[in-house]
Amino acid sequence: MKIQFPSDYKLNLDTVKFSIPYDGPALNNKYRAEILPTGECHPVASYRVRIKGPHGKHVLVVTHDIANKLLIIEGSLYGFLYGQNVFTGTNMPRAIERVVRAVCAHLDLGEGVLTRLSEVVLERVDIAANFNLGSLDAVHETLRQIYHQIGEERCTVFKFQTSINWNPRLGKEYKIGFYAKGPEMMHRMAQKEGVPDPVLSRLAEEVQGMLRIELKLLKSELVKMAQTKPADWNSRVMKATFNKYAERVPLINVPDHETVMTRMADMPEALRRFYTLYHLNAPLRALYSKRSISRAMAEFRDRGWNLKCPARLGGVVQLGSLLSRPDLLHRTPVWLIEDSRAPSFPRRRKAAAKTASSKKADSRQAPGTRRSGAAKPVVCKAGSMKLSTESLSQRKEEASPQAETVLRKKRLLSKTSPRVKGQNSKK
Repeated sequence: MKIQFPSDYKLNLDTVKFSIPYDGPALNNKYRAEILPTGECHPVASYRVRIKGPHGKHVLVVTHDIANKLLIIEGSLYGFLYGQNVFTGTNMPRAIERVVRAVCAHLDLGEGVLTRLSEVVLERVDIAANFNLGSLDAVHETLRQIYHQIGEERCTVFKFQTSINWNPRLGKEYKIGFYAKGPEMMHRMAQKEGVPDPVLSRLAEEVQGMLRIELKLLKSELVKMAQTKPADWNSRVMKATFNKYAERVPLINVPDHETVMTRMADMPEALRRFYTLYHLNAPLRALYSKRSISRAMAEFRDRGWNLKCPARLGGVVQLGSLLSRPDLLHRTPVWLIEDSRAPSFPRRRKAAAKTASSKKADSRQAPGTRRSGAAKPVVCKAGSMKLSTESLSQRKEEASPQAETVLRKKRLLSKTSPRVKGQNSKK
C-alpha cells in the first residue's frame, strides 16, 4: 500500500508526547515517592495533571519528572488548540510552542520553560491520513476486507468494533490503525453530558464515510530514525515517513473472478491452471508441492494480487488500488477554517490576502480610470499633460538595438508636433 500524496495535501498530526527540561519548583499536585534504604522518602514524579483546551474538548496530560528534571506533556496538539483532531496541521514546532505556553500559563511555571524549546525531545508521534469513501457501509466493507487480509498473513492484529490495529513486533516500536472516524466521534459525543458542540456535530455528520489510517511511532522507533526533534519534521518528511511504513502493511488486491478473467490472456498456462483450482477452492496442497504453491503465490503477488485469502466470486474490495488513490483523500473543509476550528495553510492565507487586496484596490478606483499596468500620463516641460502612446510592441522594440533609430525619429517628431489644444502653436 503506497499513497500518492498531492503536493498541496497536508497530513494530520495527532497525538504527540514530548519532554522539555524543567528545574523549577514542584507542581501544585501530589507526587509519587520512593523510600530510600536510609528510610528517607524521596519524591520521584508527580501524578498526571489534566489540562483542558480552550474549547473544553481535548486534554493535555502533564507530568513532572523530578529525578530527570523533565516536564512530560502528552496529547493531541491541534485537538487541544482547535477543539477537534480530525483535520489538523503539520507545523510541529509551532504547535509545541503554543502548547507549552498554555501549560506554563495554566500551571504558573513562568517564562523560563519557553527558553528550553530547542531541547524538546519527542517520545511519540501520531500521523493520520483521511480517506473519503462516500458512505459508512463502504467503510465497514473496507475494514472487513482489511481484517481478513491481515489475518491471513498471520500478523498481530487486534479488532474492536470499527477499529483495526496492526501491531508488528507487538507494537513496541510502531503501530498502524484503521478505523471509521464517524462512529468514533459519535460514540465520544454520546458519552459527554451537556449541550453538544454544533461544530463537532456538523463535522461528525460530514465524516460518516471517512476511513482514517493512523501511524503511531514510539520512542524507540523515533530514535532509530534519528527524528527526535520537532525541527526534524515537516510536511514533506511526514509524507515520506507515512508511505515508508504504509508499504509494510500486507494489503494488495484480492483477485475476483471477473477481474482475473479479463487478464487471463497475459498469464502462462501453468498460472491459469493454478488460478482455476484456487477459484474452485480445491485442495492445492494435495495437487501441488509446497514449493510450487509458494512460487505461484509469489508470481501472483508480483502481478499485484493476493491469493492467500479464500476465493470469492465478486464484491471484493481491491485495497491495493483503493488506498492508493489520491482523489479519495479528504481535505480540510473550508467552513471549518472559517470558524477558526482548523489551521489554515500558508497557500490559502496568501490567496485569501491577495483576493482581499485586489477587491480593496478595485473599490477605491474611480470609475472610468485605467487599472495598474496601463499607460500613465507624462508631464511636458511646458506644464501641459499628454498621454503616453507607447504600446507593448514598442516596449519590446526598445529592448532590441535595431529599433533605436526608429525611436529617435519618433522622439524628434513628437518634439516638432503641435502642442495641446488651447495653447498657441509656434509656426
